[in-house]
Amino acid sequence: RFIGVKMKLIDKKVYVIGTRKQQNESWETSGATYGNLVDVQSTADGLAKVFSGEVKVFVFDRAREIVNVDLNYKELDR
Repeated sequence: RFIGVKMKLIDKKVYVIGTRKQQNESWETSGATYGNLVDVQSTADGLAKVFSGEVKVFVFDRAREIVNVDLNYKELDR
């Protein structure tokens, strides 16, 4: 019989750069994700200089689980 599992959730932010040519269009992304705010802002600033439309950084929160397992097994009484 399995006795216990300890689990922690770690909050992690993921950044995506979106672009659109006109305000009434939907946002498009390249699919690239960034884990560092400084990197994504630098990339978005460079893109804004060469892209004629809007450039925006989107932030997504994603929880990642870290599992610590206690292996406490006990034989059933027979």
